[in-house]
Amino acid sequence: MGKHAATAKKSKGGVYVAPSAFRKLQQLVSQGNLEITHILSPPRTMSTILEVALTEAVHGQIHEPFRKITKRNNIQRGFETILARVEELHQIHAGPIQIVVKDIAEFTPEQWRVWMPLVQNYVFIVREPHLQTRSLIKLSAIQALSPKNPFQIARTQLRGILSERSLGRFFLTTLQALEFVRSKLTAEVQTGEEKIRNTLPYIENAILSFNRDTYRSLSHYLESVEEHLLESPHKNLIIVHGLGLKMIPAETLGRIADVLGWKDLPALGWSKSVGRKFYDQNPIGGIDKQGVINSPWHRRAATSDHIDRIDPIRDAPPPLAWFPALIGELICTECLPVYTKFLLHPAVVSLPSQDQLMAPLEGLVGGERLEDINPVAAYATAAALKVRAPDIHGQKKLDELQLSLRRRFAELHGKAFDIIDRTVAELGQCNDKLH
Repeated sequence: MGKHAATAKKSKGGVYVAPSAFRKLQQLVSQGNLEITHILSPPRTMSTILEVALTEAVHGQIHEPFRKITKRNNIQRGFETILARVEELHQIHAGPIQIVVKDIAEFTPEQWRVWMPLVQNYVFIVREPHLQTRSLIKLSAIQALSPKNPFQIARTQLRGILSERSLGRFFLTTLQALEFVRSKLTAEVQTGEEKIRNTLPYIENAILSFNRDTYRSLSHYLESVEEHLLESPHKNLIIVHGLGLKMIPAETLGRIADVLGWKDLPALGWSKSVGRKFYDQNPIGGIDKQGVINSPWHRRAATSDHIDRIDPIRDAPPPLAWFPALIGELICTECLPVYTKFLLHPAVVSLPSQDQLMAPLEGLVGGERLEDINPVAAYATAAALKVRAPDIHGQKKLDELQLSLRRRFAELHGKAFDIIDRTVAELGQCNDKLH
């Protein structure tokens, strides 16, 4: 028997787990000594700032302990990371431990079945897909073309040749080398838009694959949790809309606290998370505070002490025509339908009221409303509110808002509006399910 087989067991789904760590966590949960709240999302959806905010009500958090587990086809390291964190917290706090775990949607169905029973509170967060995909492309480009030393470039190129056999990866590392030399000679670094333009042809396939997998997985996880809750009704399911969280942060966090039975969660300020030891693992499993600060992926959220309000520039989505054809098609066929499905779900806690949707947003000197900044999110939010509207008058006002959006933004976002309408129709009798 090999070393791996001697230290692990195989579940019914074919997933290897570490018996010692998994069983200890299972025992802690079953005895009421550990409560896990798990945030799951596509990338670039405000999941990290939600993780930081929710941690204010519990003993600690763990940032992406199951990072890239699908490439290893096991979840052993994730269980070991969580157990190590829980044991550390037990040295500080007496009694049961509450933790928040945040992950990108990268579990296989088998891995999710192994992990899901350990979770008490399931929190999903989604963001308007044009905005989410643009952010994913931008951060991928910035990371790919940030000045690197020659050793890092050579290592990336070798990895691409050996594991990915990717011609695109080869050319990307060539661009990295050129940018490294240029930055040294000129002391200038390319802007985000320049990096996007230069790297997009080489990262397009990775963006397609990653977003396709995470959105499909997210839909599967939600269905699995709904089935699981039929057998475990004492557990909780929450869905958060990222722009709704920014639009009404205090109300959203208050609703989350009510569902979970926690104390009130601060929305307008808290102690900075890295100062509180934001728990993110480095390659050898330790706490990587410096890595958090230097990472473009979650530096801003992990070091923040509040939830930002909606920004007229940062939160405005590019039109479909901005994206390469294949990515635009993915947004239409996969991302928007999943996003709409989540917004229509009865577990959503971050929907504004009808009046809030149509009123100027707080803190903006231009008096902008959500429809002025992100018409797609406003249209989808109106669709979700419409199925909850208690009277014909409320539904009529939301219909008028959607018609207004179609008149103003038909050329830029008309296809997105059609997809949202079609998804609502395909979901069937939403009103019966929501009341």
